[in-house]
Amino acid sequence: MTTPSLPATIPQPFRPKLAVLAALSIELSGLKSLCTFGPTVFANGFRTWESTLEGVPILVVETGVGFRRAEKATQAIIDAYKPTVVLSVGLCGGLNDELPTGQLILAKSVKRTAGRAITCSQTLRKEDLLAKLNAREVQVITADAAVTSVEGKQALRQSSKGDVVDMESFAVVDICHQRQVKFGVLRVISDDAKTTLPTGVMSLIGETGALRVGALVGTLWHKPSSMVDLWKLRNQSLACSQTLARGLQQVCIFLAGMK
Repeated sequence: MTTPSLPATIPQPFRPKLAVLAALSIELSGLKSLCTFGPTVFANGFRTWESTLEGVPILVVETGVGFRRAEKATQAIIDAYKPTVVLSVGLCGGLNDELPTGQLILAKSVKRTAGRAITCSQTLRKEDLLAKLNAREVQVITADAAVTSVEGKQALRQSSKGDVVDMESFAVVDICHQRQVKFGVLRVISDDAKTTLPTGVMSLIGETGALRVGALVGTLWHKPSSMVDLWKLRNQSLACSQTLARGLQQVCIFLAGMK
């Protein structure tokens, strides 16, 4: 009687060294040009992809817009995948006049508009990594709503002393801090402190990050000239996503060298 042979290899669960969380698909477009994304997997309703960058296994997560979705996504991927490091990535608005559009930033700490600040893990806050990234280490502010006007940015800068603003990072770092997972924030300034975004731009994006076609048609109907501003913003966002991708590449090289 012959004994059934065991398979030569037993499939192991995917364990990413780095989990990358972004709100919008356009923020991930640059990364998609650097590495091959695996099939889409839904983790608690969020789209995720398994990949490898510079030999480092990474999990890419599209959270959708806003604090609550980022919070739920972070909880879901920590439970399901147990990543070594979690990064909140994407675009952000400038508050500090000294930071130009296209500048890559790494968070020193993250704070809500009204509340405590959380200092990011030292793992990624190394001088040699900052130099390779050509990034500025800054204070990130997470707001409950988009800050699109110059006046709004100036007021937030004065009240918070923050350097850049987004809508998701505090949710990510707070969960990671509670769960004792290493974390950081890597973002690119898509609109500096002296730039006002096109009127109603955030109304074009749904909570999940999908484009609201009806809102777009309505905007163009009432103000056809806005197409020029929206197209310029799209191109700027795509350029920033390429900068972000190159930054993530350097982060993965750095993590690959860690013991």
